[in-house]
Amino acid sequence: DVPESAGMDLLRTVIRRQRWRAPTLALMNVPAESWTGRVIQAYGTRQEGETAELTESASFTVRLPRSIDEYVSGLSQRARRDFGYDRRRLAKEHVVEFRVHEGIEGIDEVIDQIEAIDIARWGGESMYRRPAQRAFERSLIKALAARRLLLAFLLYVDGKPATFAWGGLVRGIVEVARIAYDPALLPKLSIGKVTNFYAIEECIRRGYTEFDLARGGEAYKAWLGAVPEKLLTIQIHRSPMDRLAQRLGRQIGAAVRKRQWVRDLYRRHFSR
Repeated sequence: DVPESAGMDLLRTVIRRQRWRAPTLALMNVPAESWTGRVIQAYGTRQEGETAELTESASFTVRLPRSIDEYVSGLSQRARRDFGYDRRRLAKEHVVEFRVHEGIEGIDEVIDQIEAIDIARWGGESMYRRPAQRAFERSLIKALAARRLLLAFLLYVDGKPATFAWGGLVRGIVEVARIAYDPALLPKLSIGKVTNFYAIEECIRRGYTEFDLARGGEAYKAWLGAVPEKLLTIQIHRSPMDRLAQRLGRQIGAAVRKRQWVRDLYRRHFSR
């Protein structure tokens, strides 16, 4: 029951005390319908064009009903067909096993399987090819498992780990952190989609409320019945000149990152 005017006062106080310590202060990916979202939207609207820059993006989440039948009936016609057909076809031609890993027992083996699939999918672009990021990712998964907050969904085909989706459980919401599949295994059988359908079915059985797929408008999210939720990012600059300099810097940085040799050089020497 805290009024939004109190949030505005808090935001102004933070800006006043901190704005000269850095070129930019930012609150990123805030749900637009949240209390904080309404506060920063009000502030950004008043300051737009001066020192504040308000941008929008979207996160995609599958809102989970109480039953599998209700979930399937809400899918598109094509997705409803795929929900059953892809799984039956895969199970008919191969030995399929779907597992949910949660606790700390056997977690190193599970992480090794996740890592192998991710590298098979992304090659040199995989985060597991970057020592510092690899160490962080593995420690994060272990920490979640130790607290019984990990949900790692893996699909095994003919005894081989083929796809995964893992995330954390937050107040009944499954926050999916990463999804990948091995493209060398059965490329025509949509094994990634099958794994997500299995995962959603399991989450519904457990009574979870959402299967949150985070940002990015990939096509598979629509197939799974995900709906967009608006996110807000506000950047507050020290001055209009700082805002212009930051914008130019982003444009130059984006142009440089498109160069393959620059990415290779960075991974080789600076991403440890």
